[in-house]
Amino acid sequence: MEPYVNGAIDLLADDVGRSQARYGVGFDVDATQRLGLAFAFLGRSEFEREAPSGETDFLHLVNGKPALRPLLGIDFARHDFVDFSFGARAVVWRGIMVFANGIYALNDAGLRNDTIIPTVGFEGTF
Repeated sequence: MEPYVNGAIDLLADDVGRSQARYGVGFDVDATQRLGLAFAFLGRSEFEREAPSGETDFLHLVNGKPALRPLLGIDFARHDFVDFSFGARAVVWRGIMVFANGIYALNDAGLRNDTIIPTVGFEGTF
């Protein structure tokens, strides 16, 4: 078993407030000599809101009267994103490996859905 913790900052030099912190904690485990499993919690935190309050508001009719509402009902506040990542990898022949991974959103911040995002592939070393 191999545990890990990591962190980083995505720094936007011309607008530091739009930068983000990224972090993760998880572990990989070799179930057999040819099969490995991986599990992780991944996070991303914005430093400030995406757009100033009121900058994305437009007039909408609410009960027959005009009212300011965010464009398409999207919340542009500061968000914290938390995901669960899980996967498996298997050696199929010498240095050739196949893998499958899924990411599931644990909260509903931002524009995200409630399904698993899959990734599959293969890689090799020669």
